Amino acid sequence: MADRWDCRKYGSKEDPIRQSDLNEIAGSYSCSKRLRYRKDQELADEEQPRERTSYKAAGGTAIHETIHTYLTDPKASARVLAGELPSDEAIATVLTREMERAATGMIVDWYGEDPVKWGLEALAMCKGALEDVGKRAEKILASEVDFLAPIECDDKTYWLRGTIDLVYVARESGSLVLADWKTGQQRLPQVILDHGYQLGIYAHAFKHGTLSRGEQSWRLDRWPDELYIVHLRDHVPYLKATSKAADRPEECALWNVQRGQKVKLKAGDKRGPAWYAARRTEADVARLKHSIRKIVGGVRLGILYEHIGDHCGKCTFSGACLSDGHAPQGAERKHLESALNGLDLDGLDEVA
Repeated sequence: MADRWDCRKYGSKEDPIRQSDLNEIAGSYSCSKRLRYRKDQELADEEQPRERTSYKAAGGTAIHETIHTYLTDPKASARVLAGELPSDEAIATVLTREMERAATGMIVDWYGEDPVKWGLEALAMCKGALEDVGKRAEKILASEVDFLAPIECDDKTYWLRGTIDLVYVARESGSLVLADWKTGQQRLPQVILDHGYQLGIYAHAFKHGTLSRGEQSWRLDRWPDELYIVHLRDHVPYLKATSKAADRPEECALWNVQRGQKVKLKAGDKRGPAWYAARRTEADVARLKHSIRKIVGGVRLGILYEHIGDHCGKCTFSGACLSDGHAPQGAERKHLESALNGLDLDGLDEVA
């Protein structure tokens, strides 16, 4: 894959910073070289769309959009906030439609996952999210909205872009709440909730950014009162009895136990509380600004290095990356061997 992305413009308004970029550069499974490949791929996709997508990518989008549908349709939203959940059949219909939209004609790679099993899990995630919102929210202010926000880092102004999943006014307290849906297997550790990039970026954009959906745009101009990562897989019920130790404060509150105490759960029980609060304030933006200043400066200098590990097996770009800058492999190696076959190498040495 030829280099097409101009890293010198990274962080500008034309090429803003995304939370996923920072994860690739400095996250738990970071590989900044992957960022370069992804940026090149995004440019290539503008000219020639991809033919395949993973079920995780399409499915995550479908779940987000299904929840969004029920929280933004006036009649459906009113029923959800009143505690009236749609039927499983209705949610499944919307989920199927959104899965087809997310795939946009591409072939969905399931990688051995059972589509029927995934569909039941996705249904549980959507239903659990809607039930939770009905209990927590008085009014929905925004759902699946894009943002663009400036951030001042010393003498530089950079730009942040992303999507905020949900903003609502809390029932009873009247707090302004930001929530982000997660559909993956792993719960984020508390340290990432409190000090990681994502919620820092989202909260900063909450106050300093412009939100948009379609042709509408608006600003909130304040810091959120509460921030949550919502691990939707906590709503997927256990298929058989199990036990687990309560580790997070939210788990202790849900099961009314002390930290470290084991809880017995039966088939059909949910896996956890789903909603995990971040303990961060506006003062924590100083750390975010310092990190972004260092990271963007390195990217603009072209300091994008590989991090080889077990994650390479799941990387879309591993084939090109693991031979890039090294001995040619695969079809490229065969092509070179064919081109060299029959040449008088001794004669070439004499000319040299």
